[in-house]
Amino acid sequence: MGKVSPDRIQRFRTEFGYTQEDLAELCGVDASCISRWETGKWSPSTANSVRLAKALKVSVEDLYDDGEASIEDVATKQAVAEFQELKPQEQGLVLTLIRELKKLREKD
Repeated sequence: MGKVSPDRIQRFRTEFGYTQEDLAELCGVDASCISRWETGKWSPSTANSVRLAKALKVSVEDLYDDGEASIEDVATKQAVAEFQELKPQEQGLVLTLIRELKKLREKD
């Protein structure tokens, strides 16, 4: 296995709308650690890689340069994980929104 990809950390973080401070809090590290991981100056330890993956709702393997999943696949996994954490009523609202968006797209 290669090394944790700074680009993937940053991309997954920004897709969630997290600041470096937000992600640092979720991982139990200082925000400067996130900055150094994203610039490639440091690489997270195994324990921090696990925390990072959990916070970003991806597998540890998805964080690596040679991760099997494409960025798009990972984004789908993240969306599903977020959806599963919603209450049933909230899930229903999300599904309604998706259906309405599809209708709008079909009109164009």
